[in-house]
Amino acid sequence: MSRRLHALAVDLDGTLTHSGLIAPATLDALRQIRGEGVATILVTGRSREDLGRYLPRLTEHFDAVVTDIDGSEAIGRVLAAAEARADATNTLVLFLSDNGGIPRVGSSNKPWRGAKLTVYE
Repeated sequence: MSRRLHALAVDLDGTLTHSGLIAPATLDALRQIRGEGVATILVTGRSREDLGRYLPRLTEHFDAVVTDIDGSEAIGRVLAAAEARADATNTLVLFLSDNGGIPRVGSSNKPWRGAKLTVYE
């Protein structure tokens, strides 16, 4: 069975950003991926307002944006969208933790004790 990438879901902090900035080459890669017909999805614990500091034109780079992923309804919306697809039985949805934000660039992981690059929450 051949597989085709239908969507690429990424996080902002430490994945797209480095030291709080998004490199132009990263934005070029997102444009190229979208041009190849792959949906790009930003999944983040940040609010939509906060994202404006990094990406003022979100829809230029992403087909969908899931904000406040820690909210109880966000994951349910993603699963409902996957289940509504005709190929849902061949769809794998993964939710992975990146252990929070990076305190040195202003992120807070409270009430948890850990941060990105640690083994804690």
